[in-house]
Amino acid sequence: MRLSYVNVLSGDDVTIDQSWYGNKSWYTEKLDDDYFAADLGMTLYSAGNFDMSLNYNGRFGDDSDSHGGWLRLEWKQ
Repeated sequence: MRLSYVNVLSGDDVTIDQSWYGNKSWYTEKLDDDYFAADLGMTLYSAGNFDMSLNYNGRFGDDSDSHGGWLRLEWKQ
């Protein structure tokens, strides 16, 4: 398990432009100044040369959240 707090000391929001058939659009991505990150994992099953684990990672900020997870199956030689 890992928990962390991140504070971005410098950096501005990111502005990008997109052109499509002569039409230009501008988009601004507001970046989080502070956020928490969490990584959690556990072994669900282990026997002989086979392991099964479940993992989660998340990021929690003022302006955005992201979540991910995966199930890992591992056969060892």
